[in-house]
Amino acid sequence: LFADRLRIGTFGREVAISPLLTGNQDVLARIIAEEVWPVGPTPLWRAAAAAMDSLANESGRRVILVLSDGKDSGGTVNCAPLVREFNGPIGPCPSRSDVLKQAQTGEFMFYAVGLPRTAVDGGLVGVVEETGGGHFDLKGSENLDETFSRVADELRHQYVLGFTPPTVDDKVHKLEVRSLRPGLTIRARKSYTARAER
Repeated sequence: LFADRLRIGTFGREVAISPLLTGNQDVLARIIAEEVWPVGPTPLWRAAAAAMDSLANESGRRVILVLSDGKDSGGTVNCAPLVREFNGPIGPCPSRSDVLKQAQTGEFMFYAVGLPRTAVDGGLVGVVEETGGGHFDLKGSENLDETFSRVADELRHQYVLGFTPPTVDDKVHKLEVRSLRPGLTIRARKSYTARAER
């Protein structure tokens, strides 16, 4: 029995994240049907940071799945908090490096799916690979449901490896996981932060 819980969010001119974290499929379907989905630019890094913020106090494995049709276009006119003029400058935006640092220190795993006729943002691919996740670019004939099922299947069939770092210095250290069996593709975090507390 899996106790997966999801929180759904969207990003455009605004980043909107549901307050509900649930495994109830009826509730999730209602959120998808009834929420007002923002349109506009693609504040990819701001949305990624907000998604991690929304799960910061949750225990267990925390995965961010990004479905996007383009590259980050946050710029200086599309950043939180959204105040004053609709088209006014309201930055600064989190950057890719800010998101990667937050993912590393918070131990988040990223997955990404690019919609047909687009590809996953190259910077996001780097975050995905650094955190041990996967990314998929949908082709015209591919089904989004099948891709989400593939991600869920991967998450349910992962091994968890643990170790005690030789020093606890609050610094980021490189990490490499290898297999002795040829032909296997290893997806694993490429770094960790040696912290005294979790």
